[in-house]
Amino acid sequence: MTFDRAYLKKDAQAAMRGYKPNPIGVAAVYLVICYILQGLTLRVNHFFENYSELMSALMNGYYPFIQSPTAADQLIGIVINIAIIMLAVGFSIFCMHVSRAQKGGFEDIFGAFTTFFRYFGLAFVMGIFICLWSLLLIVPGIIAAYRYRLAIYLAIDHPDWDIMQCINESKRLMYGHKGKAFVLDLSFIGWGILTGMTWGILGIWTAPYIGITNVRFYEWVLAANGESYIPSDGAAPKNYEPVEADGSEPTSPPPELPDSAGDTDNSGEGGNNDGDSFWK
Repeated sequence: MTFDRAYLKKDAQAAMRGYKPNPIGVAAVYLVICYILQGLTLRVNHFFENYSELMSALMNGYYPFIQSPTAADQLIGIVINIAIIMLAVGFSIFCMHVSRAQKGGFEDIFGAFTTFFRYFGLAFVMGIFICLWSLLLIVPGIIAAYRYRLAIYLAIDHPDWDIMQCINESKRLMYGHKGKAFVLDLSFIGWGILTGMTWGILGIWTAPYIGITNVRFYEWVLAANGESYIPSDGAAPKNYEPVEADGSEPTSPPPELPDSAGDTDNSGEGGNNDGDSFWK
């Protein structure tokens, strides 16, 4: 089946419109909490004091005295970073609810803390695997990150699965689709630059937009593998169905691209769209 980034993005924008509570408001709360926690991390690591000392030393010509964080400071920093990871998972839960027009809210941001050890364990194991692959140079590490990209979504959709089930299923599903995910991420670079130029303020819109698009990509990969997600409310399984920008059903499917001779892969798609032959 054809992969169309524009369709996924229009789908995400359509899902955001009219959803209650407003995804922008939820994103604002999520980002404010994250910014506060990141500020605390800089504080306990003496970033502000060291920066001020360094600037003063440069202007006055003396050797700066740089403070090193104590063991307690480092521990606090680790706890804060873990909390930020859990909040990111919670925001992904909210984005999944928005994408699927299911009931969600501000409480989703803290949803990962209810099963803390499961989500933390998944993030920890993924981080270890990515670090180990990165030892072989940066490119294998990047590929590994895309290989495990769907693990969090699978963990959310399947609360009965263990950590390795989520990781292994993500590896299977992402075969032949890592390049698509990479190009999808590249398409958001402009928004990332604009968000940085606004000191992160634009993130209240880009965060849910990108997050919901990533959920749509996850659902597209499931559909490309002949599968569908099963909502936690017990409703019938639903395959990915794109909608137009105004929220209506598409009048016609996106155009199919011709398959390249001899370019089929194990994912069932013809052609190595978006350079997937390199990413398998």
